[in-house]
Amino acid sequence: MTRYEPADIHFLGIGAEKSGTTWLFEMLNRHPNVYMPAEKELYYFNRYYWHRPNIKNYRFDKPDSWYLSFFDEARAENVKGEVCPAYICDDQAAAKIFSFNSNIKLIAVLRDPVERAFSQYLYYIQLGEYATKQTFEESLKKDQQMLLRGLYAQQLKRYYSLFPRENILVALLDDLKKDSKEFLIQIERFLGLEEYIPESVHETVNVTGVPRYPILNRVYAAGKYLTRKYSMVGLLNVLNRIGVARGFEFLRSKNVRPIPVKQSPDMKTVKTLKDYYRSDIEQLEDLIKRDLRAWK
Repeated sequence: MTRYEPADIHFLGIGAEKSGTTWLFEMLNRHPNVYMPAEKELYYFNRYYWHRPNIKNYRFDKPDSWYLSFFDEARAENVKGEVCPAYICDDQAAAKIFSFNSNIKLIAVLRDPVERAFSQYLYYIQLGEYATKQTFEESLKKDQQMLLRGLYAQQLKRYYSLFPRENILVALLDDLKKDSKEFLIQIERFLGLEEYIPESVHETVNVTGVPRYPILNRVYAAGKYLTRKYSMVGLLNVLNRIGVARGFEFLRSKNVRPIPVKQSPDMKTVKTLKDYYRSDIEQLEDLIKRDLRAWK
């Protein structure tokens, strides 16, 4: 077992949520020279919980040694990193990451912000964060974070202001859908890895479904919210240590079935959202030097 320093962590996948980060984690995890913690999404650099921005994340204040301990089993020659989509949207994550390792490489995978918002809505129903009868429009009114997370230019400017441009790779889910093999090669080259294409490169992962028994996921989501809201960190640690938390997560992952009918947002809502995001998309085009007219 080796104890590493912050400079030994080579990369972070910083987001965005519901934009292909689980696929990115799965593919890089299959590379023979990449080491990532078994627990995807360590939530170390985000000050607030990814879906509860009013609740402080207790992991944010843990020492670097806590975070680095997740890499103890890595070999020295491994390219080491983590994928956590909560980092791109947290307003303090970029500064903390820079303080941790100013030379780290950052990967952001982005998706049409309207599609991303609707996908998040469906995913939160699956998790039990939203009631099954809650409409997309109701969710947009109740949860402003669903909208704000699609303001990619605003979020990425924090990173570009700190890190050298050559250390940031912004990729698009559109490209992943067109050619997943070439998409992965682009990531591997950015990380200085030898090309390795797993047989599962064309697989779709983390597909959103609907809960078989919605009440189970709603109760679990409410329990997690209350333990975090009232800072019951000790209880959380005990539940994690004895495996209860993982057991609940496993049950929730199994309490899901495919969406019976493909769903899409109301076209009037789509138009409203496209108008909302247009200015940020235009700023993003200038920032990453990509034509994003398909998103407008």
